[in-house]
Amino acid sequence: MKKLIVRYATGEILCIADDVRIKPNGYQAGEYIFPNVGDLYVIDVPDVPAEAKPYEWCYKSPGGFYKNPDFVLTKTTEEQLKEATAQIANLNRVVARMSDDQLAFMEDVLSMLQ
Repeated sequence: MKKLIVRYATGEILCIADDVRIKPNGYQAGEYIFPNVGDLYVIDVPDVPAEAKPYEWCYKSPGGFYKNPDFVLTKTTEEQLKEATAQIANLNRVVARMSDDQLAFMEDVLSMLQ
């Protein structure tokens, strides 16, 4: 039997755990505390689909598990850093090919935009 911490309004699963304890400041699952301001509940479920993950999936009774239609996969910090590094490298290549007059013009344009 697994326990789910679920948001009432949306059915969004915040946590899938073996044990959830009620604390004065919310629900504790392992080392995590989920603050409860009246919008969460805990439910026991016999089976959890292997593909079900917190935030990506929802649970409603009746009906069971379903994919969260509002979930947007965010990029990891490492992915964001890799993209930013590539963008900086590209800008450096562009700037290296610019003449002094082009650079002066770009500085003027940027100063007007600020």
